[in-house]
Amino acid sequence: MKRGTPEHPKIMELAEAVHGYLASQGISLPFETCQTLACGLFERLCHFTARYSPAGDIGKHSNIRIALAIGWKFDTDWLLSTLEHCRILDAMSNGARWYVHDWHDHSDDAADKWLHDKQLSYANGMPTRRGKKSRLGHDVVTTESRQSEPSSEPEPKPEPEPKPPDAARAAPGETIPPQMMPLANFPKPPFEPPAPVTPRKPPAPQQPSRVPLPPELAAAPFPAAWSEWISYRRDRRLTLREKTLEKQLEVLAPLGPTRAAECIDTSIRNGWQGLFPERMSVRSRAAPSMAGATYDPHAAERDPDHGTF
Repeated sequence: MKRGTPEHPKIMELAEAVHGYLASQGISLPFETCQTLACGLFERLCHFTARYSPAGDIGKHSNIRIALAIGWKFDTDWLLSTLEHCRILDAMSNGARWYVHDWHDHSDDAADKWLHDKQLSYANGMPTRRGKKSRLGHDVVTTESRQSEPSSEPEPKPEPEPKPPDAARAAPGETIPPQMMPLANFPKPPFEPPAPVTPRKPPAPQQPSRVPLPPELAAAPFPAAWSEWISYRRDRRLTLREKTLEKQLEVLAPLGPTRAAECIDTSIRNGWQGLFPERMSVRSRAAPSMAGATYDPHAAERDPDHGTF
């Protein structure tokens, strides 16, 4: 719908006619509602014409067909005569009966192009616009008509793009800058094969140094326990540095060979990473044995402190 259609005098006249007709039928509607109804009738009339009568000869359809297409369910003869009275439809002398007023100007570009492609004209004899209309409502000058008009100014010729100078066409003694030199003339660097990749060797396992055992731990069973401790630390990838082993021997020396071997066994059994001799110095007190004891019900009475507080 074009701008200004709701306030157009023809739409206002159609709204007044619709308002009076509905009032005579016992239907009371505000005038603003009838104005909106008139806009809808006109808009649907344009859509129906562009789709099924692109030449504007909408009168070739029956009155009932036109009324149903634009959404009018009352008297169809009254509707068509009212549209003609409001100058929305123009009467025609041929069999088309009605032609949409100025359809050759108000039709959309699709209907105009369809008629132009079929080499047809509008029903009132007007030729097609042969192109889209501009936003101002004037016809756009097509390329064909523009070429036919004589032009006073000569058309500018496009300037050829500058080509980069070739080394073969360079003058003697002329130096071509690198950014202007063709890619094919650039000197290629000599091919250098990639250096072979040397695979990394896995780190060598730690070899414990010969740490002498102190005299306090030279007796059995400590030497065997110490060899087991060295194997245990190697499997767990713990350090086997000479200084670390010397410090461990210094801690185990006060325990003696037997208790030092028990300390190593305890660490291996619990999965510890170090040695904890301080846990071997605290011995749990053994509970008094009750084997062979009998129950004496009068033992408490023989206690000298029994009954005193």
